[in-house]
Amino acid sequence: MYGLPFKAWRLFGNKSQRDVADQINISQSAYQQLENSEAKKQKRGLEKLASAFDCQLEQLTVMKENKYSGKRETASTLC
Repeated sequence: MYGLPFKAWRLFGNKSQRDVADQINISQSAYQQLENSEAKKQKRGLEKLASAFDCQLEQLTVMKENKYSGKRETASTLC
C-alpha cells in the first residue's frame, strides 16, 4: 500500500493525523485518505509531507527493483 510509509513516518515523529494535516494545510480526513490511498502522489504533495516528517523527499520515494516482477517500484508501493 502506497500510504504505509507515510503512516510509519508519522508515527516515528509521534504525530497525529491532525498534526500532519495541519502542517500541510489539509483536513484530517483528507490526510487520512492520502495515508490510506494507493494512488500516486504529486511531487509537491510529497515535498510537503517530507517537510512535515522532517525527512528528505528521497526517503519517501526510494526506488527498488521488485525481485518477482523485475519492475522498479517506490518504497511506498512496496509496503
